Amino acid sequence: RERIRIVNNATTSYTNEQVKLDIPYDTEMKTNFDDIRFTDSSGTTSIPFWTESYLTSATATVWVKVPTLPGSGTADIFMYFGNAGASYAGVGTSTFAFFDDFEDANLSEYTGNTTNFANDATFNYERTYGLAASAGNTGVQNASGIGQASAGVGRDTTFRFFQYIDMASGGSDEPCFLFGIQPPITAHQNYGVCLSPFGADHVVVAKNVQWNGRAASDGSTLLVSKAVTYTTGWYQVSVDWISTNNQINVNVYDNTGSLFATATTTDATWTSGGVGFTFWGMHGGWDIPSARTYNYLAPSYSIFTKQADSGATWAAAENTYLPNYAQNQNIRLRFSVRNSSLAPLSENLRLQYAAKLASPNCESVPTGNYA
Repeated sequence: RERIRIVNNATTSYTNEQVKLDIPYDTEMKTNFDDIRFTDSSGTTSIPFWTESYLTSATATVWVKVPTLPGSGTADIFMYFGNAGASYAGVGTSTFAFFDDFEDANLSEYTGNTTNFANDATFNYERTYGLAASAGNTGVQNASGIGQASAGVGRDTTFRFFQYIDMASGGSDEPCFLFGIQPPITAHQNYGVCLSPFGADHVVVAKNVQWNGRAASDGSTLLVSKAVTYTTGWYQVSVDWISTNNQINVNVYDNTGSLFATATTTDATWTSGGVGFTFWGMHGGWDIPSARTYNYLAPSYSIFTKQADSGATWAAAENTYLPNYAQNQNIRLRFSVRNSSLAPLSENLRLQYAAKLASPNCESVPTGNYA
């Protein structure tokens, strides 16, 4: 196993924070990283994770749900590996507040115009499936789109999704990602982020979107629009929905990872809601929409030296009381020495111990009896 120390660069404390890790390959790992597992600082309690991508025998990008991350502080987790018979155990829906990789090959969790959409093997940013218009419906005008209106994702959230724009066939497409959906989806109460090539290319943020986020077309309220020039390919979109000043901040990145466009607006109408999609014309697709805790400064991390498996089984987690052990039993102890300050110079450490059966517990051992 390896200890990973997460550093919170923000002053705010977080619970269940999703942290992105780049994991280098170790020769004891499976080449596809399927055997990696994560625990909290106890080393025994598993925590959720999801592997975004990997390069065989090189590196993997993994998101881990860290239970607690103190403001301007650190949290330790452990990564275990080395089981050649292990299968992949990452679960995106357990790791994120909202997640869909469309690998279930159905849209049963969505309501709305579900027949206009399909899990599609053509527009898949990762793995096998993405989301696209169903056969024969690439030019359809949706009445409401589709959504998980009960997802219940609130503000102080970062949404991320990938969208493929096809300028050859879809130069008139108007697709929108929806969040803050108020049930039922047919009420058209929501926010929408629309990467629209129709007419002049734009990145649009609108309120109460029905099919395209244009007020003159679907009655929505335009919040902000930024002119851009699209080319065919994948775009990564990040949406920060923040309670402070009621902000909605959108960053769009091209397929090289370079910042392509930004759009910022404010609105306080909706403070939580579901997630979904709509369009009037869609020849491209979406993939891997997710929602994670907003953090204005991304955490950093350090991966410590690998700890070898000695074959022992821990009787209890670190810093945990161990009951029912009688005198004359042999117990192997684990001591963790951690330095949270500057690097020590010529530091000497002392371990004190007392003779067996001398006292019932450490606190009752007279100082003079310690060696």
